Amino acid sequence: RKESSAASDVYKRQSQRKKKWGISRWNELIYKMAKDSPRYKFHIVGGPEDVAEATRMVNSPALSQYKDRVINHVGSYSIADTYQLLMNSRLFIGHDSMVSHLASETLTPSLIISLGTVKPFETSPYNDLAITIAPGNNCFPCKVERTCDLLPCHNSINHQVVGTIATALLENKEISQSFLQEKISPLHLDSVKIYKSKYTENGIDLEQISNNYLSSEEVFKNFYKIIWLYFLRGVESNSQLPSISKETAGHLSQYTAGVNYLFELYNFGVTYSNRILDGAKSDEINFQDVQDNINKLGEIDSLCNLTKKNYPLLQGLVDFFYVNKANASGNTLVEVTQNNLLNYYDASNLIAVVNDFIEKSINPHLAAAREPNKEIQHGNN
Repeated sequence: RKESSAASDVYKRQSQRKKKWGISRWNELIYKMAKDSPRYKFHIVGGPEDVAEATRMVNSPALSQYKDRVINHVGSYSIADTYQLLMNSRLFIGHDSMVSHLASETLTPSLIISLGTVKPFETSPYNDLAITIAPGNNCFPCKVERTCDLLPCHNSINHQVVGTIATALLENKEISQSFLQEKISPLHLDSVKIYKSKYTENGIDLEQISNNYLSSEEVFKNFYKIIWLYFLRGVESNSQLPSISKETAGHLSQYTAGVNYLFELYNFGVTYSNRILDGAKSDEINFQDVQDNINKLGEIDSLCNLTKKNYPLLQGLVDFFYVNKANASGNTLVEVTQNNLLNYYDASNLIAVVNDFIEKSINPHLAAAREPNKEIQHGNN
C-alpha cells in the first residue's frame, strides 16, 4: 500500500507540473498586460500547494513596477472568496481547474490554458464565454504516467498569443478566425489550437477557430460525435468534411484496411449468431454445432481486440460493442443470442458509416494526387 501510495503521489506531482504553465510565462503575461492595460489589477488565486510559486511570482523583479496592481490571494482565499472575486472580475485567465469552473458559474469571460494531461473537449468549463488555448504538439494530451522533462507543449503557448486574446476579451472584441489571423503572427498561430465555446442543441461544444488542419485523432473525434449522437440519442448532427492535411489523409487511408476488416468480422458475427439461433430452435439440437458457433463468436472478439491494437482510433467503437455484447440481456441462449445478433448488426452498420466518412474525407486528396497524372497524359496525347 505504501508503494502504491508513493507511486500515486509521483504521478500526481508529474500531472500537476505538466498542467502548470510556469512562473516565467505568467510573469511575462502579467507584465505585458499590466503595461498595455494600465487601469486593471491582477488577482492571483490558487490552493495551499501553490503558495511558494505565487510568492515567487509576485516578488519577481520583472513585476516590481506593477507590484501595487498584482494582488496575491493564493492560500488565503476560500472557494466562497474566489467565487465573489470572480463575480466582480472582467476576465479569468488560468488553467483548466476548479477556478475555471467557478468562472463558468459566475458567467465570467475566461481564457483557458490547457496543457499536459488535460483533454479540453472533456474538461473545459461549461461556459460559452470561454476561449481555450491548447498546444499543437502531437504528444498533447499526454498520459499521467509518461514522464516529460522538456515539456514542449508549454513552449508552444507563448505570452504574446495569450496576451493578445486576453486584451481583446477585456475590450469586448469578438475572437474569430479573422481576428486571430490579423492580430497573431502565423508562426505563433501554427503552434497552438484555439477553441471557442458555443452552445448547441446537444450541449456545449468547442469550435476550433485557429484554422489548423485537424489531426487523425480530431477527425475520428468528430466521426464518433456524429455516429454516437445518432445511435444513442437519435439526434442528427450536421458537420462539414474535416479540413485535413495530406499527411493526415495518408494516415486515415491506412485505417480503411482496419475498418473493412472489422466490417467483415461483425458480419461473421451476424452469420454465427443466426446459426446458433437456427440450431437452438431446431427439433433436434446439435449441441456440438451450437458450441462450435459460440466459440466462433469468441474468436471474433479476440480478432476485434487485435484489430483495435493495430488501429487504436477504432478502439472506442470496438470497446463499446464488446461491452454491449458482454452485457446482453436474456435468460435463455436464444434470448441472449438474439440480442447479440442485433449488436453485431449495429456494429457492422456503424463501422460502415465510419468507412464512408473516411472515404469522403480523403477523396479530395486522392483526386488531387491523380490530377497531375491526368495533365501529363493529356500533354502526351
